[in-house]
Amino acid sequence: MRLIALWHWRRRTGPSTWSLSDPHWRVEELDPPSPWLDACAPRTEIANLIPAIALVQAHLLAMIEAEGPIDGMDACTALHHLSFHSTTWSSAVRRLADRLGVQLPEEPREATHLASLEQRPFPKRRRRQPG
Repeated sequence: MRLIALWHWRRRTGPSTWSLSDPHWRVEELDPPSPWLDACAPRTEIANLIPAIALVQAHLLAMIEAEGPIDGMDACTALHHLSFHSTTWSSAVRRLADRLGVQLPEEPREATHLASLEQRPFPKRRRRQPG
């Protein structure tokens, strides 16, 4: 919610001035920094993160609704999408992997094969029982 709030306001460049030429907030300007975005490139614009967060949430929610157990590596690579193809795992992904008992490869590209979350289909939903 903090990112959405910032997204609606221009960047402040001084006590009473705002940037007109570069109005978008960047990850490096978050105060306090977000632990969810620690693997993001510092100059990643907040405006780009809003749809990424929505996509990650959609994938994680689809995993809950899908048949069978949740694949921990799939959950970790979905969350990694918030890092915008970072070459390192974020602390949030590492915490999730520890909690789910997932052994992460050394580099994210070994798990994602450089594919973006936009390219991954949603897990198939469970069939609803009639009645």
